[in-house]
Parts: sequence; structure tokens; C-alpha cells
Amino acid sequence: MRKAQVTWFVILGVILLVALALFMFWPRSTAAIKSPMDDVQSALDDCLSKVLEESVDKVAYSGGYPQGIAYFVNGTFLDVPSRDVVERSVAGLVESAIPGCKPLLSQGLSLDRKGSPKAQVLLQNESVSATLDYLSSISNADMSRLFDKAKAALPKRLDEELTASLFIANEYQKTRKVDLTDLIYRNLTSTVTQSDSFIEVTLTDASDTRFRFRLS
Repeated sequence: MRKAQVTWFVILGVILLVALALFMFWPRSTAAIKSPMDDVQSALDDCLSKVLEESVDKVAYSGGYPQGIAYFVNGTFLDVPSRDVVERSVAGLVESAIPGCKPLLSQGLSLDRKGSPKAQVLLQNESVSATLDYLSSISNADMSRLFDKAKAALPKRLDEELTASLFIANEYQKTRKVDLTDLIYRNLTSTVTQSDSFIEVTLTDASDTRFRFRLS
């Protein structure tokens, strides 16, 4: 009887040792296994972030439109773009540029994009964010996976610049003077240049996003 008890204690001890070894070493072995797909989403998000920054800077420097230079006041006519117009302008540039952006993928992975990109841009007080719907097939010799979304956010105060420009344009239309007092509350700097036919105002935030428009 005593011999049988000793045998069972030995067996139980061996089982406990095996369980302890598995507990200690099994997580380490699985953590060391890294899939080449692990960094794909980050690469796609980085690509969107780069394109978003270029698009925001271009739209801002055109006064909220994709190209040219906007006249916010022309005589008695006031024409300041709405937030929705600016968001759609940025989104349009993102959709045009994103197919040319090649994400930095792990060696051996290939990218096949399908369909047309659809971007949604949101202006907030201290940031510009974007969500991109764009189906991408990522594959190598062993596997294939589909990714359909990317997200990015930048610390650009484009919304603040737009709001400040509306105040400046409204005051100029009424008084024919450039009133920059609103900038004190928005952490923006300004540059004002004047020619014979117009006044050009450039508002700049901490990220060096330059919002440019003219008053005539």
C-alpha cells in the first residue's frame, strides 16, 4: 500500500513538473513567432498619414480649395469655403494620391489594390483625421490577406485657421481693414502682404500648416 502511494506521488510530481515547464516556456516560443502580416496595417496607416499631410498642406495654401488661391472677399462679395467644402477638398486629393503611395511592407510581400479609394476627412479643433476605404490584397508565397481600411490623424489646426479666416473676411467686408485680434485665442500666427489690387493673408499653426487667402 505504501509503495503504491509513493508511486502515485512520483507520477503526480512528474505531471506538475511538466505542467510548470510548459507554462514557463510555451509563451516564449509562441511570442517569438512573428507573421510578416503583423506590420501591414501600420504600413497602410503610415501611407495614408503621408498622403493626408501633403493634401492638407496643399488645400490650406489654396485657402480651402484643391488649387489656385481663394479670394474670400472680392469687392462686396464674401466667399469663404465651409468646413464641408474643405473636408471634401482634402478627401479628393487623398483619393487621387493614395494609389501612388507604396507602403513599406516586409520583404516578400506584394500589394494588389482593388477598386477605387474612398476617403472621409474630418476637421477638428486641433487635428485633421481621415478614414480610407480601399481594398488591398497583401500576399506572399505562403499566404494572402485582405485589408480594406486605413486611418490617420495629424496635429494640424486647419479648422481653427478656417474659423479665423472667416472672422477676418467678415470684418474686412464691413470695415475694409484686416482685423487679426481673433488670432490671440487660436494660437495662430499671421503674415499680411499688400499689393495694388489685393491683400494676402497667411495664417500658420504650430505644425507649419499655412492657410492662405486674399481680400480684394
